[in-house]
Amino acid sequence: MPDAVGQRLKSIREFHGWSQRELAKRAGVPNSAISVIEQGSVSPSIQSLEKVLRGFPISLSDFFSITPGTHPCRISRTEVASETDPLIAQLHADSEFPDHPLTLRAHHSEQSPHTSMARFDTLILVTAGEIEFHSLGINERLQRGQSVSISAPSPYRVMPLVSEARWVVVTRS
Repeated sequence: MPDAVGQRLKSIREFHGWSQRELAKRAGVPNSAISVIEQGSVSPSIQSLEKVLRGFPISLSDFFSITPGTHPCRISRTEVASETDPLIAQLHADSEFPDHPLTLRAHHSEQSPHTSMARFDTLILVTAGEIEFHSLGINERLQRGQSVSISAPSPYRVMPLVSEARWVVVTRS
C-alpha cells in the first residue's frame, strides 16, 4: 500500500520540518526516491524503506505503528503540588491510565528542544514554567499543571519557552 507508506513518510518528515531534499541528504538517498515514495508512485522494498528511515532515525516497527492524519494527543489541566516533585506526575498519570503500571522515564529541564518517539500511553506533565509541545498535527503551548497524554505511537518535540521550564515524561510499562 504505497499511499499509506507515503503519507506516513510525509507526516514524519514534515513533523521534523525537513524538505524532501533534507531527508534524502540525511538518509543518503536521491531526492527523487523520497518524492516517488511520498506520492505513492512506488512501493519501496523493506531495505529501501529502512535506509530512508535511518535519516530520522525511526525503526520500521515505529514507522508502521504511526497512523497519519490522527491526533492521539489530549491536553488536560491538573493542579501540581510542587514544582520539583516528579511524583505528582505518577499520581496524575494514574488517573490518566488506570489499571496500567507506569514508569517515570525522565525529568527534563534542558533549555534545548527535546525530541522523542512516544509509545503507547505516554504522559508529559509540565511541573514548572511553560513549554511548546509539537506532535503530528498538534502544536500547543502548555503551562505548569497542564499535560498532554499520547495514546498511540507518535513522534513529539518539547521546547522550553522559559528558562525555568520543567516537565516529566511518564510511560506505561
